[in-house]
Amino acid sequence: MALRAGQVVTLKVEREAAFGVFLTDGNEDVLLHKKEQTHPVELEEEVEVFLYQDNEGRLASSMTIPEASFEDYVKTTVTGTRYNTGVFVGIGIQKDVLVSLDDLPQRRTYWPEEGDQLYIRLKHDQKLRLLGDPAPYAFFNLMAKPAPEEWNNTEVEGLVFAQREPGVNVFVNGQTIGFLHENEMEHWPRLGEVMKLRVTNIKPDGTVLLSARPRAYEAIDTDAELILNHLLEHGGQMAYGDKTPPDTIQDVFGLSKAAFKRALGRLLKDKKIEKNETGVQLKK
Repeated sequence: MALRAGQVVTLKVEREAAFGVFLTDGNEDVLLHKKEQTHPVELEEEVEVFLYQDNEGRLASSMTIPEASFEDYVKTTVTGTRYNTGVFVGIGIQKDVLVSLDDLPQRRTYWPEEGDQLYIRLKHDQKLRLLGDPAPYAFFNLMAKPAPEEWNNTEVEGLVFAQREPGVNVFVNGQTIGFLHENEMEHWPRLGEVMKLRVTNIKPDGTVLLSARPRAYEAIDTDAELILNHLLEHGGQMAYGDKTPPDTIQDVFGLSKAAFKRALGRLLKDKKIEKNETGVQLKK
């Protein structure tokens, strides 16, 4: 059988070279670079190695046997991005593995970035080059367990594993499937992004609904500070209040009308502002 990238095979050390040794199965020779040796090897020694293609497309080998295989999905870390090719993930050997753009979201802004995490298994393209194959929804669904009740309204860690408008699927705390709707986002997350989220609802099937937004009472302080700063920058007065159109509030403050009114209410209650004929002003 011809040797192929991704195989784990036992080969014999045939001859030495300045940069390593060549291994053979009796028909093909494969380089084992010094950097890929876990210990020095000797002539005629039989060595178990993982096969991959080097940067020139030649078959090479490593004595480090990665967890990644053609059968099982494993979690890997993104090491880099190439715009017209895809993203690269580390599997423990010198050469990173490409996840093709064909297996990534169409929008480049949704692509993983360096440090993000992808579950992948190995596969070949038509030219038998080694690629990483991202795990589908079915893989996470098979691993998933129902969320415990105590998760409700608590912070969790989620790994984005599928772009599914109008939101994304998230693997929560390494055990439960969650959904983050676009209305609960502060930005549209990348595939492979690890996020701090809050469980807003545990559904009967054990999956969860999530939010990346702060709780309303946490947001009030930030929104109130935004309004106070605006007042300070404009002589202590502004012509915006309860009757101001939502579009104007959004344009000026970047807040929804509801968030704006909640923040105004907090400032009035704390006696930091007062209403006047045209809007509100800082309390004297």
